[in-house]
Amino acid sequence: MSRELSILLALIILLPGCMDADPPPPIDDSEDPPDDPVEPPSLPCADGFNVFGDDSVIAYEGFENVENDDPQNTIFKRWEGGHNDSYHIVNDTVAYGEKAFRIDITPNETTQGGADRPVKNRVEFGIAPGHMECDAVWYGWSFMIPLDFIDKPENGTGFNVIAQWHDQSGDPDNRSILNPPISILYGTQNGVTGIGLKYGLNDVNRHFMAEVPIEKGVWYDIIFHIGWSQDWDGFTEVWLNDEMITNGTVEGPNMHHWRAHYWKAGLYRGEVGQDSALTNNSIFYDEFRIGQSYDAVNPNQSN
Repeated sequence: MSRELSILLALIILLPGCMDADPPPPIDDSEDPPDDPVEPPSLPCADGFNVFGDDSVIAYEGFENVENDDPQNTIFKRWEGGHNDSYHIVNDTVAYGEKAFRIDITPNETTQGGADRPVKNRVEFGIAPGHMECDAVWYGWSFMIPLDFIDKPENGTGFNVIAQWHDQSGDPDNRSILNPPISILYGTQNGVTGIGLKYGLNDVNRHFMAEVPIEKGVWYDIIFHIGWSQDWDGFTEVWLNDEMITNGTVEGPNMHHWRAHYWKAGLYRGEVGQDSALTNNSIFYDEFRIGQSYDAVNPNQSN
């Protein structure tokens, strides 16, 4: 067989597969405008992670200079589950400076459910900076569980997620129901009350990467360094009050797909009508930063 005929037969075999290739993911809906390019990045993370952003501090909110003390005038543009009485800029309980942010939740704050999505109880706020796969990013903020926080029974149902990173499906009619690849939960286990940090994708590498006791009424500074990847070169490192709590770098996939995963915090609890943890509660946040280094995002800028 001639060389030219062999090439022609190969093209005939390959063409049907090319024609049947899946289209690229749809662009995000207008409610949550995408910060992503329309095509996934081509740089493999094996060649190294990019330092995200053009400035050492990419985003900052300390709640001191918010117009009319209206939470809608902060840098946060994602609001889930709450209403106007759920979010408060306060000056009586702060970590640094003169103001902080309080989230209030009752059993009535819910997100939209569906046939395969039970109604959950949440009041959250968030930001989508748009970092992509192979970007390395630093996050830092302060949080405090108040003295009057009502803990769920240790053997009871439910959960309290106080911060998480979540994916965006890009489809307004089919929003993601995948687990957050990185999240912080508050609760009591084995008689110890504190936070648990989950990492990874379900059915791949989902696990607790740290469990740390904390006290009510005490402010804590937490810092994350995250290298975003769908593959095993993804990583994170976490510090609490300047002490590393992950015993080094935790590695593994931390993206469900190439679209940028966004940060949100507050209180996210279990299924309405089924969760014994659905009580009236509050949580405080302060000094939120996204940046390019530990020092840039450290809530305690005097360090």
